[in-house]
Amino acid sequence: MSYGVTPPPSFRAKPMRRWLKWVLISVGVIVLLFVVLIIVGLTTDNSPSGPQAPKYTGLVKLHFGQKATLARGWVSDGIVSATVYSFQTPFTSKTSNRADAGNLYGVSRVQVCAGPNGANTSNELVAYPFEIVFAHNQTMGALSYPDAAEEPDLGRTSPTLHANQCVSGYVTFEYPKGTPPLSVAWGTPEDPNYEWTAAG
Repeated sequence: MSYGVTPPPSFRAKPMRRWLKWVLISVGVIVLLFVVLIIVGLTTDNSPSGPQAPKYTGLVKLHFGQKATLARGWVSDGIVSATVYSFQTPFTSKTSNRADAGNLYGVSRVQVCAGPNGANTSNELVAYPFEIVFAHNQTMGALSYPDAAEEPDLGRTSPTLHANQCVSGYVTFEYPKGTPPLSVAWGTPEDPNYEWTAAG
């Protein structure tokens, strides 16, 4: 004996379908959010792996003999460090070259090192961007190797260096008498990033 009326099958199935519909929508939304988070994570994590050169943080003052680890903007040719060991001026030429009338020579002993991928500096006008700095931030670049006052001139080294290879040599500068340089620098004209002095 039955008390009440058994609902038709279509009436019993409706609440079940509604519940299943909301479960499927919820699962779909969660899956979609998960996929979006993965995509965002992959696109924002583009930092290169391995050791990196420091970012440029302004002028770095160094003392003679101290190595400069070059900022990222300077490693495009593969050179990752530079060191200026000394600066001698006035310098009497040890080659057949002579300074122009009213000028003096200055010579620095330097070293540059390539990174793990080696270096290629063949596109440089002067092999490496050393310069001397005067008062009021005036600068003057190094002479090319045919005009060197001391050998071995750094500009005569091979433009291609092997991985982690370092080369040492001299860099010659010529400047007017009465305007003594204050420091030796590595950088672009009128914007050196690294400067070496006796005091540092």
